[in-house]
Amino acid sequence: MRFSSPLIGGVFMMASLSIAAAQQPAFRISTDINFGDEKAPAKQSLTLFSEGVYYDFSLDDPSEIAVIDPQQQRIVLLDIKRNIKTSIDTAELQKYVEAAKLQAASSDLALLITAANTVNFDEATGAISVGIDLMQYRATIQEPQDPRMAVQYADFANWSARLNAVYPPHRPPFVRMRLNDELGSRNLLPREIVLTKSLNGKADKTRCKLIADWQLTSEDQTRIKSVMNQMKQFNELANNLYYAQQKQGK
Repeated sequence: MRFSSPLIGGVFMMASLSIAAAQQPAFRISTDINFGDEKAPAKQSLTLFSEGVYYDFSLDDPSEIAVIDPQQQRIVLLDIKRNIKTSIDTAELQKYVEAAKLQAASSDLALLITAANTVNFDEATGAISVGIDLMQYRATIQEPQDPRMAVQYADFANWSARLNAVYPPHRPPFVRMRLNDELGSRNLLPREIVLTKSLNGKADKTRCKLIADWQLTSEDQTRIKSVMNQMKQFNELANNLYYAQQKQGK
């Protein structure tokens, strides 16, 4: 009986992962964010999904790009103005968030952990809400063209939530991640997400409207190729130095 060498087995596994990633459906989601009663979007972003990689562009500041690559277990942040980048190990990021969750369980943030256990699904409208008055997300839904799109979006949104917990804006991720998991498990995409935060009797609302297109445009493909080249060319900085340079430049 013959056994393949570890090298051959490793190469075969990497090839299999690459094939699986390439088979993922490509699509795009534009997101408009409104605060309070504002009618015009305060922030806008574009997320491209291609071959299992998620490319997130801020349309307010085109110099900021995040590339989330679950297959390579990394998140790469690029600063186009300064030609710099930094890489974040997703396994380390996940460990950090889990450790923060354990610490938060014995602090004032404990309510935001238990709030993630409050889930309501409205069968009539298909709306899903997660959380309590202190922090609640409510999502109306849409069905994607391919169920794998919903799974990819939920994965992207979870990594984004973890990233925003560890780095600015340092937002607790637990309630939002539960919403993402609920949507992904039902193969649903959000159409609109409303975040309500109540403090001292005052409620603040943030609305996110998602516009999904089931295929990438030629311009999207050009964007992705450009980012791939920038990832090869930009200078790599440690996380703390990257954020320090960004802060100095703003």
